[in-house]
Amino acid sequence: MVSVNKILIVDDENSIREALKIYFNNKGFEAETAKNGRDAIEYIEKEDFDVIVSDIRMDKLDGLSLLKKIKEYNKKIPVILITAFADLNGAIEALRGGAFEYIIKPFNMETIAEKVDSALKTARNTSEERLAKKYEEEKLDFISKFSNELKTPLTPVYGFISLMLKKEFGEIPPSQLDVIRNIHKNSIRLKRIIDDLIMIYYIDYLKEKPFLKNIEILKLVEETLKEKEDLIKRKNQRVEIKIYDEIDTIYCDIEKMKRVIFHLIDNAIKFSPVTSIILIEICNYEYKGQPYIKFSIKDNSERLKVNKRIIFNQFYELANNTDDPTIEKEIHGMGIGLTLSKSIIESHNGKIWIEDDSNIAFGGNTFSFIIPVINEKDKIL
Repeated sequence: MVSVNKILIVDDENSIREALKIYFNNKGFEAETAKNGRDAIEYIEKEDFDVIVSDIRMDKLDGLSLLKKIKEYNKKIPVILITAFADLNGAIEALRGGAFEYIIKPFNMETIAEKVDSALKTARNTSEERLAKKYEEEKLDFISKFSNELKTPLTPVYGFISLMLKKEFGEIPPSQLDVIRNIHKNSIRLKRIIDDLIMIYYIDYLKEKPFLKNIEILKLVEETLKEKEDLIKRKNQRVEIKIYDEIDTIYCDIEKMKRVIFHLIDNAIKFSPVTSIILIEICNYEYKGQPYIKFSIKDNSERLKVNKRIIFNQFYELANNTDDPTIEKEIHGMGIGLTLSKSIIESHNGKIWIEDDSNIAFGGNTFSFIIPVINEKDKIL
């Protein structure tokens, strides 16, 4: 499938926004618009763009402030600024701050198109891109070897410990039982980390397609929750499941979708205080005129104070970014759960994010994801 370049057009004049959107859509781009810098940030937090064209003078968040925010998310996104002659000094200042180019009003469409094409071509050919590609190749090789090297010796360890707990080798002295259980718990955790690494490898690098099957949504969630029963009981928490719009079943890669729900629930349980409620809500959702099913996991944890897109980056560790002293050290990990979740959801042609307004009633965070509604005849993505 041919990749389509995505462009975000930011301008407080509706006529300019719509004219540019129509023009770039006709040129084969996927164009989105925002009326000010603040609205643009909301788009950028949820979607990736290949180039951004923005006016400088806008209410709420001007073009220079927007440029600074964009560079915090991704320094490689080329930003082209539109300026009136009086703003020329500001445009020059923006070039020093990382803007790719500026255009002076009034302008013609061909001029903007040339600047956009030049920005895209430059972005593809920079040395930074070449280094990033080399890094990805080296990381791919490392993950493949690292995962297999770990899994080979872990398999018999996990197997023997499981047999010991089943007393296949005789009774276990009480003084040793807690130690054996702790080894068993950590071998399960290590196995899950390795499995997550391998799954990321297959999805992101080998472009493995999801194997879609129909499953009852309630069954999908409840089977996943069984893996966390012990921790839920230990923290005296309650998980509520609410399904709206008479949704019954869903087409998805069942094992991969369980992994997404597992990681989101796992974070919610670990970071929420004891005796708290965790809410799972499932409903219909429309995105760009198409039907989706939306999952939302609402927790009671401390509100995140981090960039809401960075936490889905590879190996970002959520536990390192909380000031809550009650968070146990044992929950710190490699931080690949959210990375894997993003890969799985995007492989289903869906999206995952943290809600901007979080949840007022709970006071914590709301992680949401959507996947498209798939019919029987369309079940191969």
